[in-house]
Amino acid sequence: MTKKHFFFVCVASFFLPALLAGFASAQPRSGDVALIDIAFVFKNHPRFKQMMVELQNEIQAADSNMKKQQDELRKDVELQKGFQSGSEQYQRYEEEIARKKSGLAVTMDLERKRFLKEEAKIYDMIYKEIVQLVDQIATARGFAVVLRISNDQPDPEKPDTVVANLNRQVVWAARPLDITPLVMAEIQRRMGTADGRNDGQQPRAALPIRE
Repeated sequence: MTKKHFFFVCVASFFLPALLAGFASAQPRSGDVALIDIAFVFKNHPRFKQMMVELQNEIQAADSNMKKQQDELRKDVELQKGFQSGSEQYQRYEEEIARKKSGLAVTMDLERKRFLKEEAKIYDMIYKEIVQLVDQIATARGFAVVLRISNDQPDPEKPDTVVANLNRQVVWAARPLDITPLVMAEIQRRMGTADGRNDGQQPRAALPIRE
């Protein structure tokens, strides 16, 4: 063995363990805790946004219909004023107005409950999908626990955001523990949409795949 080769072997034997140790420490280990920004995923989930827009359109259509019925009710009230109180025509309008008011109140309550249920179903469906992806990613990378975090920065002009920031369970964590980019990338892949683009926000670095 030449002196040159001997020197290379000595150097490699000295530095290689340190390099391997550093690489291993950068990888998620079994028992590690991962993090995910659920609000960020919802905000940038293509199907969730589409379903919420469709629901909002339905709500606006129903609201428009309710306003039309309220306008008709106000017209009846104005017409009633043209008759003498206690007259047959006055009482007829009074009964009609009472019937319409009661029907409108019932309809509005039923519509409100229906839309709340529809909204809850959308959130439930998308959340279950997110949890399924989290389960796959965490299992593949050996994570034991996945905690919810928020990467939103508080606005001093909005006290509620400051309070929310103070109440965060996770004060600080290393960026590689955040699996939000992996979840978003998988959602985009499944939907065949753009590769992780989201409302002008910069995508965060994804975790390395566990060997």
